[in-house]
Amino acid sequence: MMNEPRSRKDSYRQARNCLVWSGLICMGVTRALPLAFSIIISILGVGLVLSGCWYWAKYKGKSGWWAMWGLLAPIGFIALSNIKDEYTDSGEAETEKTPQEQETDRLTRIYGREE
Repeated sequence: MMNEPRSRKDSYRQARNCLVWSGLICMGVTRALPLAFSIIISILGVGLVLSGCWYWAKYKGKSGWWAMWGLLAPIGFIALSNIKDEYTDSGEAETEKTPQEQETDRLTRIYGREE
């Protein structure tokens, strides 16, 4: 089971989880540290959270600029979790459909067959 190849989406999810949680823990620990040391650890924590949010945006198939929502944590996490996922279940990015294909899909949903 360890030798199974992972999809890119799974890699992004794992990196997101590790980095965001590590950053939050770093920022939480700073309250028990002396001021000079806590500033350094806080900056490290923010960097880890932003890196995790970059992977989160990539996990959703979006631009890395969506990681800036991480600066508004935890509200930014809500925004990142609610954006549309551009990947299918297989981990491949969805392609945009032409208006004709969209109309065909709509008619198929309505009538149950292609027109």
